[in-house]
Amino acid sequence: MALKLYLDSGTTQEITDVNPDELKQAVSSGADINNEIQLYIKSDDNSLTYENITIEETSIADDWVTATSYVARDGGTDTPADYVIGSDSNIYKCIQDHTSGSDDDEPITGANYGNYWKQVKDVDIQYAEDNTGSPDTYSDPLVLSNAKYDTAVPIWRKSDILSITEAFIREDIRHKITADEYID
Repeated sequence: MALKLYLDSGTTQEITDVNPDELKQAVSSGADINNEIQLYIKSDDNSLTYENITIEETSIADDWVTATSYVARDGGTDTPADYVIGSDSNIYKCIQDHTSGSDDDEPITGANYGNYWKQVKDVDIQYAEDNTGSPDTYSDPLVLSNAKYDTAVPIWRKSDILSITEAFIREDIRHKITADEYID
């Protein structure tokens, strides 16, 4: 059992890999993206109380691996793209479906990596508790009060991407909740 994040106050739209918290916005070249939304945290077990609760962003990227099938985002089906960590420690998004070779397509050292990967901008994510419908002070991680969370509790998520250099399509945001669970 666990605490879960939702996109809606009715807790019908759980944030998952299939139903992500996504940042989707068109901007002019050179502009910044500043996005702020309300999310909801709720327990899936009413018999539990939670302590030492933190919410923070977690990386969308995995380590690049040889002989692995990588998928580009399919706009028609809204399938999320694969992301990897390049040899320069930056995050790269798959732009063409492929199976990785020995090292020719590894970002950034592979000779052909530009055919398959595109570096993505850093997304700065912060969280805030709700203060009567408005965000309180933002932080990362957000530390929440000990409680049952048997009803949906609103929190805020703010994301900033600076100096966009081209049309912005979409980035998925992953969250990590840690907490100690206790049975009442």
